[in-house]
Formats: sequence, structure tokens, C-alpha cells
Amino acid sequence: MTYLCKIYECDLLKGVLFFRPHIDNLMDRYLNTLYDHRRWLIGWAILLSFSAVGFHFDGARTSMWWESFPLAAVSLVTLGLMLLFLYVSTIQHQMDLMRSKIDHATGDSLENLPGVLTTRQEQIFYLILAGKSNKEIMAELFIELSTLKSHINQIYKKLKVRTRTELKRKHSKRG
Repeated sequence: MTYLCKIYECDLLKGVLFFRPHIDNLMDRYLNTLYDHRRWLIGWAILLSFSAVGFHFDGARTSMWWESFPLAAVSLVTLGLMLLFLYVSTIQHQMDLMRSKIDHATGDSLENLPGVLTTRQEQIFYLILAGKSNKEIMAELFIELSTLKSHINQIYKKLKVRTRTELKRKHSKRG
């Protein structure tokens, strides 16, 4: 019996290893689709979380919705948090994809990026290197133009460049 279990586990492992590239491809497509609809994800997460704290008006008495249905409120908040986690995962996946595309294009790892940039400045740096315009970066990161310009100026200052072209040229020389 033990011998049969070992054979079964081995065959199962071979099957998993065979399907691994297909599973990875499906996950990439799934995460890219979620990324395309990221505004819906965050919207539903917020809506579900706020709907858990709704009010009920009954004549002269006002009560919280969840007083009568605590399990429903907890479920809504949990679902909202799960959607928020999905949102963050898709953003992280997209940043990893951009990072690998830039690494491949320049032949250099961006791990050498000076550690003086904040996380947000690093995101903007990658988007600039990917050729995104200010308008596209603002839409992708949900920030105002003044905030974006402030980040870009800080990046220029920290990396000692004056323009996007100079930033891209300096980065491509690192390879």
C-alpha cells in the first residue's frame, strides 16, 4: 500500500509540475484583468465596508443596522477587506511586471536604484521609465497633478537629473 501511495504522489507531483506554467499563465491573466478593473475593486470594497455600518430609522428610534444582523455586518466587512487585499495584490503584481519589463529592456536590475527614493517615488520612477505621461501616472496612482510634480521634482533632485529624457538616458547607461 505504501508503494502505491508513493507512485500516486509521484504522478501527482509530475502532473502539478506539468500544469505549473499553465497555472502561472492563468494567474497572470486573472491578475491583469483585475488590474484593469481595479477602480471597481476598490469601489466595491469601500461600499461593502460602509454598508456594514448603515442606520435603520424606525419611527422615533434610530439604530445601527448591524445591531439586528451582526453576522451580516461582519461578513460585509470581511468581504470588503478581501477585495481590498485583492486590489493591493493586483497593484503589486503590476509593479512587479513593470519592474521585470524595465529590467529586461535595460539589461540591468533596478535593485541598484538608490535607496533614497520613497515607495511612491519609486513607483513613479518605474512609470516614467515605462514611458507613461503625467496624465497616465495620475490616473494609475490616483494622485493630483501637484502631488505628482512634487514627487517628480524630488526624484530629479535625488537622482541629480533635470528632465525625463535625462533620467531615462542615465538609467539606460547603468546597464
